[in-house]
Amino acid sequence: MYFAYNHLSVFLQTGSWTTLLFVVMETVVIFFALTRSAPSAVSMNPFDWFVGMMGTGLPLFLQPIGTALSLSFGEGILTLGAIIALISYLSLNRSLGIVAADRGIKTKGIYAHVRHPMYTSYVVLQIGYLLMYFSWFNAGLIALATCCNVARALKEEKFLYANESYTQYLKTVQWRFIPYIY
Repeated sequence: MYFAYNHLSVFLQTGSWTTLLFVVMETVVIFFALTRSAPSAVSMNPFDWFVGMMGTGLPLFLQPIGTALSLSFGEGILTLGAIIALISYLSLNRSLGIVAADRGIKTKGIYAHVRHPMYTSYVVLQIGYLLMYFSWFNAGLIALATCCNVARALKEEKFLYANESYTQYLKTVQWRFIPYIY
């Protein structure tokens, strides 16, 4: 609510619709998280929970303050990230979660191209955000959240490796975050 309030306030003051994108995206996340399907298995590893909570939670403390390094370019990057995020959320649908869990392997939509498009969208969004609202506080949060989300992706893959469907998925989708790069 704090995150949404800050960004809704900026939208009302400036009319910058990109800040409103964050409010919309978080609403979609909350809806899918509240209606998600029950997993067949959930990681009980404390580190998995730590990186999941930090990767998800830290960006919620980003502040719409600071120096605009490139407002228009930042808005464009942020919009691209928001589109990737919304496509990822819709592809995951009710399988959205914070910690490594098996709610069935998603292989359609954007997940047919990369294994962790949601985490890719977070990086793109956060780069755009940083271009719009550069502060060392925001930069530190983004760096820490990115490290947590990379660890989170690796831990999810290790957790899901026991699922035969996932090992088949790994054979067809080799890219973690960006097609043909990584």
